[in-house]
Amino acid sequence: MICRRCPSCGSGWYSANTLPWNCPVCHHVLDSRHEIPIRGERTSSAL
Repeated sequence: MICRRCPSCGSGWYSANTLPWNCPVCHHVLDSRHEIPIRGERTSSAL
């Protein structure tokens, strides 16, 4: 599961889909650049 925050409207969205998707609110394309860590989840840089 990943979380992405839209830089245009600020909405946060969760999905298991790792491909780019459109923000359901403003339709901005969200990709891996917009991912934010989910609370309690370790990132690869933290290992």
